[in-house]
Amino acid sequence: MKVPLPSPDVVSRSRGAVTPLYFIMTPENMVQNTLPFFAKTGVKVLATPRVSQARFGEYLLELAPGAFTTRAVGDGFENFLYLLSGTAQLESAGRILEMREGTYAYLPDSAAFMLQNQSSEHSRVLWVKKVYAPVKGLDVPSPVYGHLAEVPRIETSVPNSWRQVLLPIENPAFDMAMNVLSFKPGVFFDQVEIHHQEHGLYMIQGQGIYYLGSQFHEIKQDDFIYMAPYCPQLFYAIGDNESAYLLYKDVNRDGYCC
Repeated sequence: MKVPLPSPDVVSRSRGAVTPLYFIMTPENMVQNTLPFFAKTGVKVLATPRVSQARFGEYLLELAPGAFTTRAVGDGFENFLYLLSGTAQLESAGRILEMREGTYAYLPDSAAFMLQNQSSEHSRVLWVKKVYAPVKGLDVPSPVYGHLAEVPRIETSVPNSWRQVLLPIENPAFDMAMNVLSFKPGVFFDQVEIHHQEHGLYMIQGQGIYYLGSQFHEIKQDDFIYMAPYCPQLFYAIGDNESAYLLYKDVNRDGYCC
């Protein structure tokens, strides 16, 4: 059978990039994988400690109708799950959570979970996991469940941009932040940020220009960016509609622990 050749401009059209300080994956760059215990589930591995300086894992789980975990997973890690589209059922520590678009859950490292898609439609879930960094004198965080629509939009120091805080990072027991940042077209950061935290960024809607390291990159919905500690960064929202991304960041730790 004749195998069709790729378009001759497949390389020039790629927006993917890999550097020591960051990498960008677009839907065209992402490769389907599988993981043990995830039946009928396609997995796109976005970040792991195998690359750059990442100290967390982030995965796009694509659950076909009837997809399910064959056993509890995620034990030994703290886990954050966010439903991008469709519906799913999450079970952990005896609690069942019916997830719809915008539903999220944080599970401490003592709480494994099971996941299934009982609907006739495909579902997509973002899964972030990391080894928890304990601090003597602080209790391990409790589970957190919520929905994006119920989280207040707080205007940032930059007009026409908002932050929705999904985890209570004012509690120093939490070592990860998960926020949704939203921007009207034309809005951009008021500084080029350089900081010791790393990021995992998933673009959930809209588009923009990201300045990373010393380069500008066009970013669109469903792109993923990993930013290493001390990566210079600035976002400029473009297009006709509001842009938003889900952002992981390590917090409340001094850099000597995990």
